[in-house]
Amino acid sequence: MSRSDSARKELSKDISSFANSAGGTIIYGVYEGEGPDAHLPAGIDEGCSPQDITREWLENVIHSSIRPRIESLRIRSLTLESGNLIFVVYIPQSSTGPHMASDNRYYKRYNFRSVPMEDYEVRDVLNRSTSPALEMQFLLDNIPVIPGTRRLVGDAEELKKPLKLKINVVNTASVPAEYVVYRVLLGDGIEVVRPPQGFTKSEGVVTRLLWENDLHGLLQSTQYSMNHGIPSRMPIWSGITWEVGQCDIRLPEGRVHSIGYEVLSPKMRPRSGNFGLINKGQELKVVDLRPEHLSVAYP
Repeated sequence: MSRSDSARKELSKDISSFANSAGGTIIYGVYEGEGPDAHLPAGIDEGCSPQDITREWLENVIHSSIRPRIESLRIRSLTLESGNLIFVVYIPQSSTGPHMASDNRYYKRYNFRSVPMEDYEVRDVLNRSTSPALEMQFLLDNIPVIPGTRRLVGDAEELKKPLKLKINVVNTASVPAEYVVYRVLLGDGIEVVRPPQGFTKSEGVVTRLLWENDLHGLLQSTQYSMNHGIPSRMPIWSGITWEVGQCDIRLPEGRVHSIGYEVLSPKMRPRSGNFGLINKGQELKVVDLRPEHLSVAYP
């Protein structure tokens, strides 16, 4: 970390993106690993000289470069044996945002990056105090499914066995979700050993237009739906991760298997997305399929 203009801009961008997303903690003074350990903490660097960077300077830069001001932000400094400092910055999820960085843009966290927000995402943050904000999350054998990641296995036979796909939802707004509709679309080619528990299989197939780099085309999927509502089910409260269902699937090698999803709730803009799973024998790769909003036709 330095006092340069570029460092100030990056600081503003990172802090605001956490507040506009689900909040989090940033540690300045820890370096990341490489290869399969990329984005994971690998050790403590030399830290910051207290003559150059102080807690007060850091706090002043954050509050002067981000609008509106992030309430309840906390900064703690830790002293190393060398006398240098590392800083731990806790950023709460904003209920007064969205927050604009010093370059007059709004950012969000996407995987491990801070990326500009779309107009509808800015509106979603504006509506946090009036509507729920539901995000669907997927895990394969309890490992989060994140586009861009790879999972290596020692034995190719392991990926020939059924994998447990867990479907979760989390509410990142302060308003509880009382009525929700979940839709999961399992692409043609995925062998469904055990269908999602509690979901209803739709008649026929859904055709979706998806692409990822040079991969594109019409993909057919089977849709499973679930309705969630009070009083038979509890509301989905803020910060609570709710397990929606589980299913067992098998992924034949050599092709992209698409999984799409959509979640709807009153007053909330529908959330949808896609990702692809590629079984390469001893490696399972997760890719991002676009567009996020499905082009759907029912034959």
